[in-house]
Amino acid sequence: MQAFIIFLLLLAGCQTAQKAQEKCHYKFLTDQLTFQWEAYKTNQKIAVPGTFDSIAVEVAAQDSSIPALLKSAQIKIVPQSVNSKNPDRDRKIAHFYFGALQDSQQIKAKVVEVKGNDSSGVATVSLYFNGMEAPVTMEYEVSQNKLHLEGVVDVVQWQADTAVKRLNEACYDLHKGEDGESRLWSEVKIVIDVPVEKECL
Repeated sequence: MQAFIIFLLLLAGCQTAQKAQEKCHYKFLTDQLTFQWEAYKTNQKIAVPGTFDSIAVEVAAQDSSIPALLKSAQIKIVPQSVNSKNPDRDRKIAHFYFGALQDSQQIKAKVVEVKGNDSSGVATVSLYFNGMEAPVTMEYEVSQNKLHLEGVVDVVQWQADTAVKRLNEACYDLHKGEDGESRLWSEVKIVIDVPVEKECL
């Protein structure tokens, strides 16, 4: 009986060792990445969604964890490729908003810190906008083989007040709410979704 118990303990130890040796790798399917911004107008904060048609993503081919993979990620955006599914509005955003920036040719973002695990956490992103860099906090969650990143950018932090004012003046009547006041908010919500491929050996 004692020998049988020892055998079971050895077997369990062997299985535990085999499980511990299992190595998993994660990969972002960047060709299926979606990037969405959401701006707000009127005092009632009505959402105006959109994206950019020109987005380049750089990330490691694969890594041992979601946090490690995120820390290798960089995004480059061409602001003039703004797309809100309204050509007239897009022309105004490109000219009056992005045209007022010190560097209207590019927006760059790179993940500099990640606190979390393979299921959820917080990523600190260094965002280059209006010729300067500042940090953005974005929460992430992995569910059903998809990474979801979400955060809010207040462009005042990048001294882009003039751009907000110029665009609001150009779209003054369109930004009027029920109270008759015209407003364009400086906050913009950013949402990024990308499929995740997991492989364990």
